[in-house]
Amino acid sequence: TAAFVRKVTVRSGHSVELTVPQRPGYIFLGWYTGEGPNEAKFDADDRGSHNMTLTAKWAVETATVTFLDYYGNVIDVQTVNWGKAAKAPVAPSVAGYYFLEWDKAFDQVTADIQVKAIYAPTTYTVRFDTAGGSAVADQKVYEGKAPVRPEDPQKTGCHFVGWYTDKACTKAIETIEAYSITANTTVYAKWSVNTCAIRYYDMDSTVF
Repeated sequence: TAAFVRKVTVRSGHSVELTVPQRPGYIFLGWYTGEGPNEAKFDADDRGSHNMTLTAKWAVETATVTFLDYYGNVIDVQTVNWGKAAKAPVAPSVAGYYFLEWDKAFDQVTADIQVKAIYAPTTYTVRFDTAGGSAVADQKVYEGKAPVRPEDPQKTGCHFVGWYTDKACTKAIETIEAYSITANTTVYAKWSVNTCAIRYYDMDSTVF
């Protein structure tokens, strides 16, 4: 409903000084002589000849929201009414990264904006199970990358054989620093027991 602006008195045959009203979120279309099929727009050059009521006409102001992906390509374009919210599209997947957030708010749009998807590198934890040997710190590794080769763990009476993908130590990792990580991963240390030769001598120094 248009608000009453003011009442003016104009001598017959003279032009009317028109007020331009303001309404947030709307575009002023002009003053009209009434409602219905016979209404007409009244402009500054028209002359007053009788009492009349001028009604302001409005159009809802809109804004364009453009969503961009990680590479700056357009994902979606939406037109929303002034002050209303746009709907977030599904952010495309990016290898080695996960979607974090949109770089700006779009819940109350009052101007044309571009909204870009923000991503963060995907990381996984590599845990080193030393099976009773000295501790080896966990590592955070980017998706598709390899861990840094740690120093070999130590275990009394045992020799470190290498790292394996399974607890039973049947599947060896040939080169840990070339082992591509695509999920949280535990690798397992394999050990061999140190042995030594024992010789026995009789009183005559005969080995038996």
